[in-house]
Amino acid sequence: MGGGMRVVVTGATGYLGGRLCAALAAAGHAVRAFARRSSDASGLPASVELAYGDVTDEGSLATAFDGCDAVFHVAAAVEPWLPDPSVFTTVRVLIHF
Repeated sequence: MGGGMRVVVTGATGYLGGRLCAALAAAGHAVRAFARRSSDASGLPASVELAYGDVTDEGSLATAFDGCDAVFHVAAAVEPWLPDPSVFTTVRVLIHF
């Protein structure tokens, strides 16, 4: 990949995440898109690797982050009308490389 980094993007199927994946791939980086299985990943570039999981599941995060140089954490809970607002504090990730 010409010196590019291996990166993972959480929230990869969202508006910001999808555009970030495309820009990173176009810049020559190896991109791993982290998304829920229920998400529509059809808009991602073909070169992007998919890793399925949930940002509240530490095991799936560890698997997705394995071998990566950087993480772009753009997953977000954006529905302010959620019946359980604690989800906003749950979607936090502590990453150690």
